[in-house]
Amino acid sequence: MGARYITLSHNCHNKFADAALEENPMRKATPLHNGVSLEGRKLINEMNRVGLIVDLSHTRLATQFLVNIAPDFIACRDVGAENGLPITVPEESDLGRVVEHIMYIGDLIGFEDVTKYPDLVAELLRRGVSETDAGKIVGGNILRVWRDVEKVSAKMQAAGEPALEDPDGYEHY
Repeated sequence: MGARYITLSHNCHNKFADAALEENPMRKATPLHNGVSLEGRKLINEMNRVGLIVDLSHTRLATQFLVNIAPDFIACRDVGAENGLPITVPEESDLGRVVEHIMYIGDLIGFEDVTKYPDLVAELLRRGVSETDAGKIVGGNILRVWRDVEKVSAKMQAAGEPALEDPDGYEHY
């Protein structure tokens, strides 16, 4: 199956996108591209064309609001605000409550013991989360994103979107 999603940057800028943080020392990143470079725009378009999910984790907010035509996907959320580091995902009103619940379950059954995962789902259901919403939490959301990304890819390919190719050819490798 290969890769299904790739993040544009981690704790440093690259030629494609700005990161939220820079290392050595860890600090809020100074913008380099003001989001995404021209090469980054081309890369994201190619990722959309072939159905590769663009993971916006660790990127600056300016990066997240540019050029991706497929559904946004954030595999993890930086929560470093208490250390003076930026939070790289726009705040949502109920996010704190979600984190409280995750921490509660994690403290109760642990974070790495997957045998307790059914207990997490049972607790969500016990607290009134619908089976439909619990299904979204345990994989339905990522499957929805994959389906939507594949639709964008199919539409782009049907429209004849050209592949992103190396302009220098392969001789220089």
